Amino acid sequence: MSDAAGAGGMVASADIGCTRPGLTALITRYLAAMAAHNPALLPVAPNLKSTEDTKPMKLGDGLWKSAGQVSYRRDALDTETCSAVTTTVMDMQGTATIYGVRLKLGNQLLTEVEAFTAATQGIILAPNPDGLVSSMSDVSEWQATLPANQRSTRDQLTAIADNYFTSLGGAADLKFGNPCAQASNGTTLTTCFVAPAPPIPGFTGPPTHRRFPVVDVEAGIVVGLSVAVADILTVATIKVKAGEIRFIDTLYGLNTTTLGWE
Repeated sequence: MSDAAGAGGMVASADIGCTRPGLTALITRYLAAMAAHNPALLPVAPNLKSTEDTKPMKLGDGLWKSAGQVSYRRDALDTETCSAVTTTVMDMQGTATIYGVRLKLGNQLLTEVEAFTAATQGIILAPNPDGLVSSMSDVSEWQATLPANQRSTRDQLTAIADNYFTSLGGAADLKFGNPCAQASNGTTLTTCFVAPAPPIPGFTGPPTHRRFPVVDVEAGIVVGLSVAVADILTVATIKVKAGEIRFIDTLYGLNTTTLGWE
């Protein structure tokens, strides 16, 4: 297996790249480097952009200093844009934390890192890491690739996620499959739902700063980020099968007025 030299003497290994196995390997290496508190284990591009909870953060600082082992992991892989998102439950010096991160490769080097954590904010459900860990048996089904006749296009998946964000501030046109499950900060709710119109107390209208940086067409997964619900970082990961939503997992983070990637 050949290697290519990365920035600052770091190495880009041939096991990572813009394939499903390659992006899976990238996530594995990233989480291992965090647990080792050593960003030098990663192939980092000279122009790397990195944020944590919407704020600029040097790789190795912030949560890297307290990161430990992962007890839950669920990936979305975008081979077209060479990007991936993973949602995890990570030990942070004895505290189980819902931690997610978006990674992007360019020429087998890490060019973008966007990390986020679940937080307690007013009416939002408090983070429930145990809820995610107990759903471990569902991960393989969540990540499973779909037959070609059950896949949506990239544009269709993006539109579904955009409509979901619209639903957080009022009515929207969404099609739910059966069964359909929904989770908020790790707590699974009884059914998929759309916020009523007018918005429920605490919701300030449709989310702003919407972005959809990872679309896993093969698995029918779209990941959207926005500022929503009284200026809170909102990350929605949605599984779509045959044009119908089958699972919505929403992570609510810290207060912010920007995602840091505009």
